[in-house]
Amino acid sequence: MKTASLKKLVDLCSLSEGRCLAFKEATSVCLESQKHKSGVTIQVLGDFTDNFKLS
Repeated sequence: MKTASLKKLVDLCSLSEGRCLAFKEATSVCLESQKHKSGVTIQVLGDFTDNFKLS
């Protein structure tokens, strides 16, 4: 399984920089509100599909 940070996932984002940063912020809020800690696994679906362990 690949390991990634939210910054790394934003770097992979093919949308506008502003849209990617908005998704990053929304992801951070969601993970924090659900009490997820570093190491949670997320599935990315789009131009490619993969699982990432967030660090």
